[in-house]
Amino acid sequence: MVNSAQSLGSDKFDEMKKIYALVSTLPADPIFREFASSYLQANSTRSLQDCAPDEFAEFIKERFEFFKDALHKNGDMRIFVAPHSVGGITSVRVLEYVVPDAQYLVMTFSEVFKELGLRITKMLHPIMTVETAESGEITSVRKPEPGTRLISATYIELEGADDDQTADHLFSLIQSHLAAIQSSEAGRNAINDTLSQVKQDIIPLKIELPEPKDEWINLIDWLRGENFSFFGYVALAHHDSKTTQVPGSGIGILSDSYAKHDRNNTLEILKAHSWRSRHSETPFVFDTIQAAAPIQRFENLMRLSFRVPQNSGVIEHNFVGLLKRSSLLAKNLETPIIHLKMKHIFESKNMLPGSYDYNEVIRIFTSIPKFELF
Repeated sequence: MVNSAQSLGSDKFDEMKKIYALVSTLPADPIFREFASSYLQANSTRSLQDCAPDEFAEFIKERFEFFKDALHKNGDMRIFVAPHSVGGITSVRVLEYVVPDAQYLVMTFSEVFKELGLRITKMLHPIMTVETAESGEITSVRKPEPGTRLISATYIELEGADDDQTADHLFSLIQSHLAAIQSSEAGRNAINDTLSQVKQDIIPLKIELPEPKDEWINLIDWLRGENFSFFGYVALAHHDSKTTQVPGSGIGILSDSYAKHDRNNTLEILKAHSWRSRHSETPFVFDTIQAAAPIQRFENLMRLSFRVPQNSGVIEHNFVGLLKRSSLLAKNLETPIIHLKMKHIFESKNMLPGSYDYNEVIRIFTSIPKFELF
């Protein structure tokens, strides 16, 4: 164990020496060197070790110039032919973006590449803490720290986007998904606060449900406990012939500001879905809608819905998002709502814990996608 720790420390020391050696070849601009050092610390130096000092300096200089320009615009993105192309003819294009950091940036864009059949040949995606003066000039760049202004500065080389039409389509798609990511990130705290308020609103309600109300309260806590990604919220009201949005209630990918970027028309699909299910016997629902998520994975969005009586009438609170991959690791016997369904099977068939039939039910439930079990 000691040798392993010593080896790890030695590897880290060697890496820092390489970074220092590379940065020391750059012009003596302190902010430029801070940027270069932070960029390298976030990526393996092996990704740039084949570069001659002048090539490395030129590469970092180009990244820094785009970084500065993008910060003045509060974020920017571009696609261009890879610099190592011969005669400008290549199948390799570069997607580069500098934007406020947010969850699922790289994950979402990787789904876009997969959808278009593009292959990543190089990816550098450092996240940095950045401080600026009132004038907008950068005063500090350093490794990421919680509670600071975090900027994602990503450089991705791609094979397969060798014609302008594909590159233009890629750019349009990335813009659309980036808008969704930024809207969701901007609304994350508001969505969480609204979910907390809805939870408090349903606790005193006296309503009939197929399962105990506590199961739904536990489900809210389970979903928030690293099992679900919430992307948006909106409150809806049903009238005689249509479903309308409660003015100003949209958050995240269901906000008015995101609507102009939404290729899926998610809010209208949600309204139609809500209208069709307005006579549902249960006022609490966890289901899916026929609109693909624009973030993380492009699967149909899941909807957590609560119809709550208020002075102005019944308001339906809708939260949309996706189950996280980590939720698959949660045992079904410990998952709200699902464990009741399993318990019903065990009791109705008189299955004893540990018996073959009992274990077979557990196996079958494990093989079914979790969102279907709800």
